[in-house]
Amino acid sequence: MAALLALLSSVLWGAADFFGGKLSKRYQAIAVTAVSQAFGLLTGITIVLVSSSWLAPSLSWDNYFLSGVLAGLFGFVGLIAFYTGLATGRMGVVSPIAALSVLIPLTIAFINGEKPNSTQLIGMSIALIGAVCASGPEVTGGVALKPVLLAVVAAIGFGFAVNFIAKGSSSSAIMTMTTMRFTTFIIAIFLFAKYRTFGGFTKKDLPVLILLGAADF
Repeated sequence: MAALLALLSSVLWGAADFFGGKLSKRYQAIAVTAVSQAFGLLTGITIVLVSSSWLAPSLSWDNYFLSGVLAGLFGFVGLIAFYTGLATGRMGVVSPIAALSVLIPLTIAFINGEKPNSTQLIGMSIALIGAVCASGPEVTGGVALKPVLLAVVAAIGFGFAVNFIAKGSSSSAIMTMTTMRFTTFIIAIFLFAKYRTFGGFTKKDLPVLILLGAADF
């Protein structure tokens, strides 16, 4: 079941990253991130209300709140860097490098004493080698430095975000993710107030922004 959920998450996040990258070629990446995350919060609130997650008797806000906030901060930075990298560089370079974010939670898990079995180690090794092989030819073909650096920043942001999501999910996955989106929504409000704009999106962009928010959740 865990493997199927991980696969579903990969598909949803992959689709969101693809459309988010395309939209960031037309609008500022920070605007795409802020608005889509606002829709992500609406998705989270809807799920919380339907599932009554906040009523769980064993739930304590201090078990998930800080993890959700930190995941939101790291995730927001990671998304902005990732979308900017996709908008200014090659997807074949940026995406595989950002995918190396798995190294961060993996390293932390090893430090905490977790030991994957042989099959899991083989699978992780293949995934990492695949990411390197996917970006290697395009990197050697000559690319600008900025998108590569942005991809590295995205990998760091995503890696720590996933780590804090996992930590908070030990109490409540839904409440952790909703807190994460609430954090990014607060950041978005400050950005909207500072720049006095919602990014210049049109009504035609709303379905994509809603998809981004829901899929990223």
